[in-house]
Amino acid sequence: MDTRKQQLEKVIPGFGFYATGIAIDEVGRRVFVSNMQGQLMTLNADTLEITHTQEIEADQLLNLVYDPQGNRLLGVDQGIDRDKPRNNYLGQTYTRRSSGHQLFALDADSGKVLAKVDTDQVPIGLLLDAQQQRIYVTNRNGVRVENGAGTVTVFDARSLQRINTLALPPHPNSLALDEANHGLFVTVKNDGAANKAGTLESVVRISE
Repeated sequence: MDTRKQQLEKVIPGFGFYATGIAIDEVGRRVFVSNMQGQLMTLNADTLEITHTQEIEADQLLNLVYDPQGNRLLGVDQGIDRDKPRNNYLGQTYTRRSSGHQLFALDADSGKVLAKVDTDQVPIGLLLDAQQQRIYVTNRNGVRVENGAGTVTVFDARSLQRINTLALPPHPNSLALDEANHGLFVTVKNDGAANKAGTLESVVRISE
């Protein structure tokens, strides 16, 4: 999209089953896109052409973050059972490569796994705080459940070691960082019970 003119600029095909994660390397002029069939695509940010499609060891990288300091891609592997729709799309049986519910660090050039660690169940969003060297991951601990149990898992960005787990209402989703005031904001969506009760969805502020 051309954000100045608010017009469609180009439609890019070729992303396979459920293109989901996207991240940009602004200096290297690369765009990375992940899908739900264990693939990572690299695009030229200027020509918008796919330059590489790599098979990776994570089945479902839902969201991506590019770390320029380490030339890494950080992504959450969601772990939801999508076998039937994926097999129907591919026209063959897909063999799973990962156990899901994990945080991955991949080499941005090769797609090779540098490190991986368990999150809580059903990770959704992630955020890299490069200044504090922390990675925050939102987890839903269930899909379309009546009573959700959300968490934010906190990891050391260098080692991917888990530092903390914060309990939140269901279902934590997106993250935003206020670096100046050291605050982390998390959007929280409703579970089934909250939807039935007509509860408003919310935003949580966490002090770093």
